[in-house]
Parts: sequence; structure tokens; C-alpha cells
Amino acid sequence: MYLPWLLSALLLGTTPAAPPPEPTGAARSLYEDLRKLIDAQMRRNWFIDRLELNEGANQALRSVCQTPPEQRRDLAKWLAAGIEAEGGSPRAQFEAGATLEDLDEALRLDRVRMQLEHAEATAAQDCPYWLPARADFAGVQGDAGRFVLLLETMGGGQLYITREPIEFGGAGGLRILPAYGITQHLTLAAGIEVGGASTLPKDRDGQRNLDLGFALATPVMLRWQRFTRFVDVEAAFTRRADEFDLGVGRNGVRIIAGGGLSEVRLASFMPYAGLWVGYELLPETSEGRKTEHVLRIGTKVGVDWDVTQ
Repeated sequence: MYLPWLLSALLLGTTPAAPPPEPTGAARSLYEDLRKLIDAQMRRNWFIDRLELNEGANQALRSVCQTPPEQRRDLAKWLAAGIEAEGGSPRAQFEAGATLEDLDEALRLDRVRMQLEHAEATAAQDCPYWLPARADFAGVQGDAGRFVLLLETMGGGQLYITREPIEFGGAGGLRILPAYGITQHLTLAAGIEVGGASTLPKDRDGQRNLDLGFALATPVMLRWQRFTRFVDVEAAFTRRADEFDLGVGRNGVRIIAGGGLSEVRLASFMPYAGLWVGYELLPETSEGRKTEHVLRIGTKVGVDWDVTQ
């Protein structure tokens, strides 16, 4: 939100309304939830306001009902100030010649405002009696202050860059990562990964053969997430074994960085998917196996399971 304001001030020599300080407490948590809902719907192509607001009403009320009324009012005021800082009503700006690309942030804030107003209009009659408002409301769509379980599948290709000639193959696994939401945006996870790894070496006749092996890892991962986007960094100790015999395997270390997109949490489950790149070091062994450097790239698909619900 601050970048357009700075560019306008520096490049155009104007001083538009400064963006207001972001809300805090339950109002902040409510904004994070509603903004994620809006971003997810816009990613699927927001078209008719009335239909989109009705579709998002149930998810919006899950958060609105748990936010005290005064915090909802604080958020409404903040959204109004934020829209003004973005140049005012998106419709008025569009009619004055702005493009939808120019209005991206203003549109998102305005749709959060509309979703909040839509939920407020029915909250008194629709909020379940068993879901009271709480001053310490930390949000539904994030992990802040709660234990979650990350269940993932990972797969991709790999290059053994120190072999001559360079060999390639694949690897994949299932991961179970207990995690805790440290803050609104940071989640720390650690767990176990079990899977397989393969290479496609050439034989004497130049034909490639598939060699399969067992792979085990103990990753520790830090996830940063905001709205529908997330970024992961992790390190892990690894164990690789030929022909699925861990007794004759070799140890290694691995680092991975990646990111992707998440969906809205449905019940206790929030699906996500992303891309990653990694590097694995397999040191020289006492049996005479040389040090190997492995480059990896792949995809991951998973679900964030809020086990506290």
C-alpha cells in the first residue's frame, strides 16, 4: 500500500493522503481474514459484486462474529482511510480514466469494505450463539497462536552435478510437519519426510535404466505468509539408501526455498500449492563414495490442518 504513495510523491511531485497506520489487535486479524478471502475470490475472477459477496458471506461471518463490534468499526474507519489514500472510490477513478491495473489495491480494499458491510448487515441475526466475540481474536485464516499440522506431498527432478557425465533423476515424498504460528505471518514447523529418489544412469550400451532408492529427511521449516501468498525456507538432515536399505545408505544435508498460494481455510483445512528449489550435499563416505552435489526443483501440494478446532 505504501509503494504507490511513495512513487506518486517522488515521481509526480504530489503529496497524496498518507496511508493510515495499519489496524491492530482483533481488527488486524479481521482484516487479514477478509483480505485473504477477497484475494482468493479475485484470483478466481471476481465479476458481480452481489454474487461474490453472497458467496463469501459464510467465511466472512466466521471472522466477523468473533470480532468485537468496536474493533469492526475501527477496521471500517481504517478501510475508508486506506481507500482515500489510494485515490478514493475505484469506480470514480475508473470513470475518470484509470485502468483496472492502476486500481488493483484500491479495488481490494473496497471489496474488503463491502464484504465487511455485507457481514455486518446480518451479523446480529446470523452469528451463532456458540461463537462469541473475543478481544483476543487472532483470526481464522492464519496460524497465529495455534498448533497446526502441515501435510504435504513433494516431488521434482534432480541433477547430480558432480558425476561424470551429469546424471538426472527424480525424487518425491510425503511429509508430516507439526507447526506453531509464532506471529500473524510466521509459522515454524518441524517433522519427517519419507519417500524415494531415483537416477537414470546409462549402461554400457547407452541405455538409461531406472535406479530407485529410499529417502528420509527431518526438515525444519519457517513459513512466512500474508493473505494468499506464502514463502518457505527450510533445512534438513537427509538419509539416502540404494534399493531401500537404510543400513547401507548415506547421510546428507539439504536446503530448500520456495513459495506459492493458499486457499481459504474450509472448516479446519487450508489447501496450498507451490514451487521450490533446493540443494543437497552428500558428503564422502568411509566406504569410498565421493562427495556429491545435487540440485533439485519441484512442486509441493499440501494442507494446513488446524488441530485446535
